Amino acid sequence: MVAYSYYPADPRVRREAEALVDEGMLVNIICLRNGSEPKQEVVNGVEVYRLPINRKRGGKLSYLLEYACFIMMSFFTLSILYKRKRYNIIHVHNMPDILVFSALLPKLCGSKVILDLHDPMPEVYMAKFKINNQHPVIRLLRFGQRSSIKFSDLVLTVNKACRGLFISHGCPGSKIHVVMNTPQESIFLRHNAQTDLPPKKWTRG
Repeated sequence: MVAYSYYPADPRVRREAEALVDEGMLVNIICLRNGSEPKQEVVNGVEVYRLPINRKRGGKLSYLLEYACFIMMSFFTLSILYKRKRYNIIHVHNMPDILVFSALLPKLCGSKVILDLHDPMPEVYMAKFKINNQHPVIRLLRFGQRSSIKFSDLVLTVNKACRGLFISHGCPGSKIHVVMNTPQESIFLRHNAQTDLPPKKWTRG
């Protein structure tokens, strides 16, 4: 997996990674490094490789520079790891969408590539920076989104609304599947609603 986020702080990435480990799969993840976090460690069976990039809030240029650095470092890190581990599947999480191209070498060598679209990137940027859908940046993001989906073997997203949005942008519906962000049952205690209620005390009016 490759994600421009912190691990295990990102719940969707963590749940998907741990679900694969539970099924007996070897899972590595390349992600950001937050402060003094270890460069490499194993978290609940997931081997984590953290790159020396700390996400910062800023303007459009700042985001683009951070994305570019992370994509380049992810490309080289993933390529080196692939030579040793020969991954069958590369699972890349957006944003950015074009992070999926960090899997170029494994893809050329036969690995399957999954793109997990957490958010519709052009719409997020339109809302964040108050720009319209004809702005050059948005048009570039839409091109990047279409190219990223075309490059991928399979696309996941979080709900039917997002799936419909991607299809409306010209992406093939047959490639896009929904995996919703649902509560993790293992961390919630299951109670019987009837037995957990205290007994009622009846009094005469």
